[in-house]
Amino acid sequence: MADSLRLKLGALLGLSALLAGCAGETPVSPTGSGGGGSSGGGGGSCTVAVGLSASSISPLAGTAVIVRATVTKNGAAIPDGSSVQFTTDLGVFLENNLGAVSKTTTAGTADVTLGSNFAGDAHVKATFDCGQATLTISFQGVPSSGPFISSISPTSGSCAGGDTVTISGGRFGDGTAVTVFFGGAPAQLVRASSTTITVTTPARTLKDPSKPETVDVVVAVGGARSNTVSFTYFCVNPNQRTFISSMSPTAGTRAGGDVVQIFGGNFGNNIATTRVTFCGLPASITGLTDAQAGVTTPAYTLDNNTTASVACDVVLTKDLGLVSQQSATSPVPFTYRGTGGGGGGGGACNTDASFFISSITPNSGSPQGGTSVTITGGGFPTSASVLRVDFGGTQATILGTPTSSSITVLTPFHTLAHADVPETVDVTVTDLGSPNQRCARLSGAFIYTALALDPAIYSLSPRTGPNDQTTRVTIFGNNFQFPEQVFMTGGPCAAQRIEAQVVSIAPQQIVFLAPVAVGGNACLANVLVDVQVLNPVTGKTATCAACFKYYSCPAVANVSPSVADVLVTTPIVVTGNNFQPPVDINFRSPRGLASLNAFVTSVSNTSILINMPPLATLYGGAPQCSNLDGTLEFTFQGLTCTPTPLVTQFSYRGQPPTATTAAPNNLNQDGSIFGGPLGTPATISVQGANFVDPMTVTLIKDGAPVSNTPVNNANVANANTLTFFAPAVLDSSMNKQNCVPSGGASVTGTQFVATSFGIRLTSARTGCSVDLPNVLVYHP
Repeated sequence: MADSLRLKLGALLGLSALLAGCAGETPVSPTGSGGGGSSGGGGGSCTVAVGLSASSISPLAGTAVIVRATVTKNGAAIPDGSSVQFTTDLGVFLENNLGAVSKTTTAGTADVTLGSNFAGDAHVKATFDCGQATLTISFQGVPSSGPFISSISPTSGSCAGGDTVTISGGRFGDGTAVTVFFGGAPAQLVRASSTTITVTTPARTLKDPSKPETVDVVVAVGGARSNTVSFTYFCVNPNQRTFISSMSPTAGTRAGGDVVQIFGGNFGNNIATTRVTFCGLPASITGLTDAQAGVTTPAYTLDNNTTASVACDVVLTKDLGLVSQQSATSPVPFTYRGTGGGGGGGGACNTDASFFISSITPNSGSPQGGTSVTITGGGFPTSASVLRVDFGGTQATILGTPTSSSITVLTPFHTLAHADVPETVDVTVTDLGSPNQRCARLSGAFIYTALALDPAIYSLSPRTGPNDQTTRVTIFGNNFQFPEQVFMTGGPCAAQRIEAQVVSIAPQQIVFLAPVAVGGNACLANVLVDVQVLNPVTGKTATCAACFKYYSCPAVANVSPSVADVLVTTPIVVTGNNFQPPVDINFRSPRGLASLNAFVTSVSNTSILINMPPLATLYGGAPQCSNLDGTLEFTFQGLTCTPTPLVTQFSYRGQPPTATTAAPNNLNQDGSIFGGPLGTPATISVQGANFVDPMTVTLIKDGAPVSNTPVNNANVANANTLTFFAPAVLDSSMNKQNCVPSGGASVTGTQFVATSFGIRLTSARTGCSVDLPNVLVYHP
């Protein structure tokens, strides 16, 4: 949980913030210990008084709080280095990730950092001798809605403004509608994310420039506002701000006593009002100028886990107790080195992907030691003072200044069990300055030998590669002794040796890049060749006969046809060169990726046969009336060619039917030809395109189907012509008009009149349809 809290907090609050103004001040009278707990002994009254204060008494869950115990005895501060016991019933102390911790005092005070990922009341108790005090820290739950602030860093700055402040919390949106107020004045936004905002503070005019003022900090996102946190303004000339730029060394022993030089500015010159702490423990100041402080580190006594390293903030505070008091924290922490780690002990190394060894050059040397070896990798510390390199558990001598990716050492002496038998040892790099004693180990990486070794090749991986591209190949074997060369030879190349680029050499494996088989190396193309290893210093060789096969990369030339029907299976032929099974084939379209492997019928060197299935088979569901454009993707599983996959265009066609004419046009109401005999339905011929059997026809009027007129037996002669028998039309579907009198007769009522109807053609397979409006006229 402590790691989680640290991630949320970033840098912890400086101890100087407490001196500027702590929350939750709790003076406590001496409490009896029930057994004569006063330091005076003899059952007298207790003269110890303990007071507790905290940087916040109502922080958000997931943040840290600094709790300070102030202890006096007989009215005076207890001696420096006295041990105060802290306990809590909620959360943990970040110093040891436990619910109890012992902290030593400086000037009668001891500080501890409390954190909790859960809401609730933490009752923090501090005990010294016969005195004790309890302070309640109420961790608040994260609000269920709206922005919230969990912490800000730093918590104080100059009244001139312009200080960079980082605000951590949540629900800050995308950062485009965020405003941060310091005492009601908007800050200048630098950058923002949903959880972190960086601003520069606005200037503030203090009522009394000699007295700091505390203001509320609020984040506004749109119309929502966060909880408030405190920020303290004090007037210090920006050119007189205390800062630490670096220190040397950056690591030392837990026993303390290491001399450290701290560099920066505006330290002042008065040792009496200056304090330097390491993890809150006071250091002894041996020298002080305005730009440099010399100190002797205190012993680290905050926990009993001496195997792990601990990174401590180094804080320099000037003008203690004065209005002008200010502090600075070193940008790089000081590391108290532990005794654990994998350095010389051969134990398991810590798992850290960013800390690794990739190669050792050379990988062999004399048992007398003194061989200059370069270790290549990543994440190495760049200070030799916090770095250890071991060969078989014996420490090597570091030469020069290491970099994050390279270390040069002189090998240590190694006693061979038998003078004529080489011995392989592990090489380990340990970061003594890291809190967890990071280490990286390369097993069997170095050979101590006084002899020229006979290399042996056991196998290669991979054993094939393309003609026109390099292939990264690993040779597995034994007795590979730096330096080594790798050659491709044999086959059509005969005695010609074509050298490969060696990437790395280890006693049991060599990694190389196979040369391309083009131009002057064309004798390698498309054939099995030998792989030979040669040590140019010793002359020793090893050969793996017919171990590597070159091949030509596949190429797709044509797909025929390049269009498939959405309704039926369409056989296609893909032509090209150098096809080699197994091959994965997929159709990619806006509807997604669909596998075609089940529809591949054959694969040869020059062609692939595929039965493109109906679209409904490929994707499921009903076919589409429109076209679907996509690509065919070919991945040859056994080949390492690029690009992969090979891609070519392919489409499905599912065009809807179209209609242009229908004849004859004039019909009797019973469907017979107008003017002809009744009772025999007329045969209507429709011209158009994309007719696919079976198709249905229905009459439409005003865009709606006419009842009792569907024709389900339309005859599709071809894609452009279909015929159907004209259906009869009910009286209810015919148009009417009022009867018109003639010849002076009195006539009333209505009569049916000629009515126009359209036709709707529908494909029973696809559901696609087309309308031909007002094409048929029915006469009553």
